[in-house]
Amino acid sequence: MLQTISHLNALAKEAGITEPSLMNFCVTDGESVVVTRYISSRKDEAASLWFSSGTTFSEYADGGHYKMSKADKRENIIMIASEPLTFERADWMEIKTNYMAIITPKMNLLQIPIIDEFFVPPSDPGASSRATEFAREKGLLNPLITSINAVDKTSDVRRQPVGAHCR
Repeated sequence: MLQTISHLNALAKEAGITEPSLMNFCVTDGESVVVTRYISSRKDEAASLWFSSGTTFSEYADGGHYKMSKADKRENIIMIASEPLTFERADWMEIKTNYMAIITPKMNLLQIPIIDEFFVPPSDPGASSRATEFAREKGLLNPLITSINAVDKTSDVRRQPVGAHCR
């Protein structure tokens, strides 16, 4: 996956493309899953990517209200989605920009930074101040999540979860 991202960045550079590329990928070999949340920019936020894990995923109220349950310490289910698929905020963890997540055959989820010219370490103040406009303009950033930090009470944002899980 790292070679693919590197190759695509090299092709964009050769072609003189200066606009950032959003590269969220999900691939599997049937046993492991690799997903990326990536943008070829040090200042812009990547398209959103989330995961949820637990032992069961079930409807808990009429009308399509679902939640992830954790009956014990095991993980029987790991879902990856472009946006949270439930209204249970605690069920979902965001994959950081320019990171990949790997789901192993034993259902472990590992988050690994994609260290290249566009990686900003979490200790760098720039990591928490990435601009969201680019991904939002493309319709690839969850508007509710981005507005939580801004506490924008004037907008009438309704979360419409969309996305597909990889496993």
